[in-house]
Amino acid sequence: MIRATPVIFGVFAALATAILLLAGLSLLSPGGPLEAIWMLTPKKFETLKPWRAPVGGGFLVLAIPAAMASFGSFRRRRWAWWILVVGIAVNGLGDLAQMAFGRITEGLVGGGVAALVLVWLTRPAVKAVFER
Repeated sequence: MIRATPVIFGVFAALATAILLLAGLSLLSPGGPLEAIWMLTPKKFETLKPWRAPVGGGFLVLAIPAAMASFGSFRRRRWAWWILVVGIAVNGLGDLAQMAFGRITEGLVGGGVAALVLVWLTRPAVKAVFER
């Protein structure tokens, strides 16, 4: 399992890249065909609508390190490990911040999953797989 970690996280980061690109483009093109993806989370879409340009642009910017993490993970690069650790930590903190807005379950689950992933990634044997 340890040796498969870079591939697993490479796929994960590639999926994150695709989601960030779709979300960003859909927010930046109101009424376009990509807007249909928000049927999955209509409440979040309503929350983001007034902030379409900055949030959509932010998602597109975040797609860059996600793509870099994917590419680097498949190549087992140490810098990709750093991008993954920082990205997951920031995501986990964002999830925990949800609790301040009354989303206790989302915050605890997201923060807990991020913590578990960080524990896995920071194990010496896992970190060593990214040595190439």
